[in-house]
Amino acid sequence: MMPTVTKSNIFKAVDTYKPFIVFGFPTFLLSLVEDPEAQNIDRSSIQLIATGGVVIKNQFYETMMKLPSIKYVINGYGMTECAAITTTVDISGDLNEIKALDGIPALSVGKLYPHTKLKVMSLDEETKLMGPGEKGELCVKSPILCSHYWNRPEESRATFNSNGWMRTGDLGYYDKDGFVFVTGRIKETFKYFNNHVINFSQLCCL
Repeated sequence: MMPTVTKSNIFKAVDTYKPFIVFGFPTFLLSLVEDPEAQNIDRSSIQLIATGGVVIKNQFYETMMKLPSIKYVINGYGMTECAAITTTVDISGDLNEIKALDGIPALSVGKLYPHTKLKVMSLDEETKLMGPGEKGELCVKSPILCSHYWNRPEESRATFNSNGWMRTGDLGYYDKDGFVFVTGRIKETFKYFNNHVINFSQLCCL
């Protein structure tokens, strides 16, 4: 963790602490490969690159896979309403080994976290369920999902239903093997210095 995320701080941390995993926004992670100064630091310890909160493209994946010892490039998926965890790539946490789901596709956010359910709803027909490979709005259900937004009844009704499902506002799909893919956003949102700002960004969850 660093109080100020800059290119020079990232390079210094990697060179000094020799991390096997680096987590951050793509803008900063790409500098580890594309910036000429990166060639002057020891990047051989990095085996896993992880990011989140963004939709990654093939170009990002292919670029990060150029790191000398890289094994995995992972995009995490979660939200505050679901205690920040929705899918997992099953990283073991062992300092001497990295474990990821077998056969995970390059741009997948992994499979559902235990006890989490997912359904994909049509954008054209509100009650229509989409099947494997069909894009729609991702909806999740989990025992750790919050019930509503604090003092925001209108947004709560639009987001949560009485059966415990939440409309995430994210566009995506799942494949025949259960791997989940996030391909975009439905809700109004924009980014400012890698911070996401949405039309109800100050909501609290209960």
